[in-house]
Amino acid sequence: MPMQHRSTRTLLAVFPMVLVLIVGWATVSCAEADNRTAFVESVPNRRPLTIPRIERAPRLEEFVDMQSEHAWKGRLAVVQGFIQRAPDDGQPATQITKAYLGYDSLALHIVFVAHDSEPRKIRARLDHREAIAPDEDQVGIYIDTFRDRRRAYQFECNPLGVQDDAIYSEDSDSADEGFDTVWTSKGQITAGGYVVLMSIPFKSLRFSHESSQTWNIALWRNLGRRSEVSWWPRVSSQYRGFLSQASPATGIENISPGRNLQFNPYISARALHSVGGRDPNNPSYIGRSEMLGGLDAKAILKDSLVLDVTVRPDFSQVESDQPQITTNQRYELFYPEKRPFFTENSSYFDVPMVVPSQHLLFTRRIADPDFGARLTGKLGHYSIGALFADDRSPGESVPQSDPASGKRAFFDVFRFSRDLPSHSNLGAFYADREFAGSYSRVVDVDTTLGVGRTWKATLMAAYNWNRGLDGSAFSGSTVDATLTRVSRGFNYIGYFLNRSPGFQPAMSFYDHSNWRELGQTLAYQFWPKNAWITRVWAEVYAARNVHYDGIKNWEGISPTVRVDVKHNTTVSAYLWEWHDVFSHEDFAQLNHVTNFPLVRAYGLAVQSTQARFLRLKLSTEWGTRSNVDPPAGQAPVQARYQQAEADLTFLTSRGLTVTNTYLFDHNANLQNGRSIYNSHTARSNWNWQINHELSLRFIAQYSAVLANPSFTATPTVRGLNEDFLVTYLVHPGTAVYVGYNSNLSKPGPAIGPPDPNRFVNDGRQFFVKVAYLFRL
Repeated sequence: MPMQHRSTRTLLAVFPMVLVLIVGWATVSCAEADNRTAFVESVPNRRPLTIPRIERAPRLEEFVDMQSEHAWKGRLAVVQGFIQRAPDDGQPATQITKAYLGYDSLALHIVFVAHDSEPRKIRARLDHREAIAPDEDQVGIYIDTFRDRRRAYQFECNPLGVQDDAIYSEDSDSADEGFDTVWTSKGQITAGGYVVLMSIPFKSLRFSHESSQTWNIALWRNLGRRSEVSWWPRVSSQYRGFLSQASPATGIENISPGRNLQFNPYISARALHSVGGRDPNNPSYIGRSEMLGGLDAKAILKDSLVLDVTVRPDFSQVESDQPQITTNQRYELFYPEKRPFFTENSSYFDVPMVVPSQHLLFTRRIADPDFGARLTGKLGHYSIGALFADDRSPGESVPQSDPASGKRAFFDVFRFSRDLPSHSNLGAFYADREFAGSYSRVVDVDTTLGVGRTWKATLMAAYNWNRGLDGSAFSGSTVDATLTRVSRGFNYIGYFLNRSPGFQPAMSFYDHSNWRELGQTLAYQFWPKNAWITRVWAEVYAARNVHYDGIKNWEGISPTVRVDVKHNTTVSAYLWEWHDVFSHEDFAQLNHVTNFPLVRAYGLAVQSTQARFLRLKLSTEWGTRSNVDPPAGQAPVQARYQQAEADLTFLTSRGLTVTNTYLFDHNANLQNGRSIYNSHTARSNWNWQINHELSLRFIAQYSAVLANPSFTATPTVRGLNEDFLVTYLVHPGTAVYVGYNSNLSKPGPAIGPPDPNRFVNDGRQFFVKVAYLFRL
């Protein structure tokens, strides 16, 4: 029996564990809660920490000698005895860390004194905010102000005081990196390690109005060269999540976040030169200059709800998208949201789906808004999210003769969830997009169930109604279910997906509808006591996909092995075996279902930060696959392919970071070896962080697709893009940006006499933006 058929049958037999575990959850949740409580109370350093009130904020200079005999001895709470979570779970940290905590009327202050027996090996780079690399030394704190062990503020710094902040969600095991708030930090490398001071204003936090506060906290340190993460209190990798193992912190009394009003006005000016026009057959150059102004406002309601309102928001792309291979793709590529208004508190709108990059609400569908409002937060056991925004882009993209010309699309989104025991929840979601009489609406009910200490199950059911501009109507549903286990040893992911043909919500991101899929990944981690190999990860993924017609099906299997070498290098190897199936609905020229023979692909990858000045990622994949972009009128055929990616980042402690990326994709005819296309993308990103506030960035990217029209409909194109940005960032909300970008293409737009051998500048922009944050 072929391997993929055996794996599919095994998969079908194992997945009913989902139903058994969900039923059993109700009976084990109380016992599990008792077990967790017993575990928490059994660890000596899990006892409550009392944080004292102090008269003034500590200064970094008072701790740089790294001695216990300092001016604050006996006046601050002291935390020590950090325990490893990785790589040696439960063992004492290899380097000594002490943390000192205190608060005054305005802020919570934390001083980390991180000793290091080899201070010359400390990894710390001066970089822009939120750019701390995983291999850098760093310290941080989680603060669960509502003590629900579900969400916490996350603050961290590297030894030079570079900041990063987020809101961590225990239910989804993810961090909302869109959260940006105002706080201060300083860091200094010393002869015996490094010292970091964090001061977190209370007006940057949300907490109850009670006069006496009890929070849950957890502190951690990352030793970069060893990939060692140690915690206080102990946070074991045998348990899923961090907050369930945090310690209570008491003694914080008579504090207030203030009136919690923020106003963030901006002014921007830009000069544009681009190709446009409502008639795509008759493009023209458009040049204009404009000055814009807008306002973002924020108000805190009932201490925990956040109301954001924006008028004429400026969503000019300060961050650029990472390059991806775009050739021979059947489905839309995913580019993450980067605009601040939509990224902050976006976790309140998350719905559990099988594929992490798929979203029931994908805010990049709101391309060009004029105004928006968002309400997010938590009331007791309920989490709430509401969003309203308009979008000018649909009405601007149609000819002036179209009745929809000049009209706007409007988005309404609502989401709420209710906390349940054992880190479980029950949620519902509704979203509506209205445009010129057409609409797309989706409603969802979902649940996340914590099953025991390491298992988690999710179930999502959604229904979608649509009406097009021509009055046509269609609808459909989807069901997504997952079962996962995360532990130090055995790990598991099982999933089921049932997406009907009519499920096509306009505000969502998904690859396609009309399919059912069942899949699972079984993996195990080994932690050998070896001087060179620190971890071995072995997994097998198997899946089967059946379309609604009951005839077409896809199935595949992929074993993978990953080896961690001396903590900072990972080598991966994998095998893919699968077969594709196409029919008339995929390609009009097919009058019957076409089953391709079994194909095989191989992959190798290396990632390393072994050297402190160099970060590299090398990967390659080769084998056979389908050419899904054949010439017009031809059916897809199998092809031989090769892909490669190389990322080399040169790092300095003086603020200069250079990242060079190269992507290669090649398809060749399976019978005669003739090239179908070659795709090349080369990108160089230079970032110079002059100090904590001022940075310069330059990006140059060249791309070329050289195609053979005898074998593919992919055109031969070349492009060159340049991007320059000067940033002076005082803190989130207060900044000055000066930027320029330009794009050249060949062949360019059909403007003027045709000349396929020249690059045409089809877009350039110069802009200046100034913003200032007022906090009341």
